[in-house]
Amino acid sequence: MNKSKKILLWVFKIIVFIVLIFCAYLQIEKYGVSEILLLSWNRVRVWSLLFCLLIMPINLSIEALKWRYINKSNGEPISFSRALAAVIFGACAGFISPGRWAEPVARAYYFGKEKRTERIYWNLTGIIAQWLVIILAGILSLSIYKIQGTKDTNLYLYSLVFLLLLLVFYFSHDRISQWISTFSFVQNFVKIDISNLRVSTNNKVVIFGFTGLRFCVYSFQYLVLLKAFSSESSRLEILMKVFLLFFFQSFSIFPGLLDVGLKGNIALLVFKNSLITPLDLLFVIFYIWFINLLVPSFIGYILFYRKLRDFMKTRTIVS
Repeated sequence: MNKSKKILLWVFKIIVFIVLIFCAYLQIEKYGVSEILLLSWNRVRVWSLLFCLLIMPINLSIEALKWRYINKSNGEPISFSRALAAVIFGACAGFISPGRWAEPVARAYYFGKEKRTERIYWNLTGIIAQWLVIILAGILSLSIYKIQGTKDTNLYLYSLVFLLLLLVFYFSHDRISQWISTFSFVQNFVKIDISNLRVSTNNKVVIFGFTGLRFCVYSFQYLVLLKAFSSESSRLEILMKVFLLFFFQSFSIFPGLLDVGLKGNIALLVFKNSLITPLDLLFVIFYIWFINLLVPSFIGYILFYRKLRDFMKTRTIVS
């Protein structure tokens, strides 16, 4: 690699690093470092923070196992380490893209040009499964609030209809894609053979299981911290409100670096009658965002830089 390309790589690396640091600083400053330091601390809270940090790798590992399974079920086996690297690589792209839409694309690009379009398509099953789990949990929460007489019937019905449509789409999206691909104008744009991208019902059930397991771990992190930072005695009450938080936040189109602000505002609305102070609640939201999104995004940034460096080396050798 010549000197000018090395300089370009370093400039790019510094710019991206500064942007990530600045965005993280804005979020930390928003919540007030001095106020966070003045929070009431005790042994339970400290251990809860440490515990949630330690189970963060479990969260990522489950997603890596799911991505590995998706690739294997499509005849492209990959190692767990490569699957984990692709997930972290995607987290970096999701951190700066609206609605984290670039995350599945980045996962596919991590493995190079080979079957890149197919891998992007394979992500569809996992994405729909994630929506299904979140909507299902949200409807469960809304159902309980209905029993308590505090729920909006229209929102419940709309959510139920949306869930049914998602269920149909989840178990038949590959067939729908095949049907759409028969149109001539679609064939002009789609360069892959969609007829070979069928996903069996058993595979869809397994993918749904992986998604539900990760959702449980993520919810458990919230439950542990909210229980430690609030005086709420009912764990079920906390968990149902966490489900509502996920439900409303899932419709966000903001990138991950700004999404924490929206999630904080939604949390203040959902937990407005709970026995937790706004500052404690916002700190819990920020902490989980920090360990589950910001930290993997920084690691993904390192992987992205290495991929870019390898790409430029390859171009230099070819030229």
